[in-house]
Amino acid sequence: MKFIYEESTNATKWLILAKEDLKLARVGQERNDILFELFCYHCQQAAEKSLKALLIFKMGKYPKTHSLDELIKNLEENNIVVPDTIKKEALSTTHYGGSSLLFDLLFDFPLSGLIFPKSEITLNDHAEKDRYPRNHLPIDEYAFKQSLGKADAIIAWVEQYIQNENQ
Repeated sequence: MKFIYEESTNATKWLILAKEDLKLARVGQERNDILFELFCYHCQQAAEKSLKALLIFKMGKYPKTHSLDELIKNLEENNIVVPDTIKKEALSTTHYGGSSLLFDLLFDFPLSGLIFPKSEITLNDHAEKDRYPRNHLPIDEYAFKQSLGKADAIIAWVEQYIQNENQ
């Protein structure tokens, strides 16, 4: 059964949605016919929703933002110690070399085997840059796997934090 939640201040519901976004992102490990950008977007959403779940758990509210930087600042302003490892996962830059998949699909012109220049992206960038078409180097498998690992680490930390607080 599928549920659609109204705007909610229930931390558990937000954490469930974060995990569902992570499940969608994991599909990227099994499929090679869908752009990595779309899976990376769900990685960002998973991280965002889990940080909002923690804010709701501690404060009963969250800011209207997609920025992981802003959410972390809010956590710290409310005396929630965010480990440096989690800040790094949320805010660090992944350097990658784009694959040709996006160009192959969009222009029906196989560029397989060509190497594009290196680029960089943060987990936060996926909320803004990967939802709509834009001029950028395509996200490659390496950048996708980095984003997946980052989102996974953030959710695990939030779950552990809430579990420790409930004991």
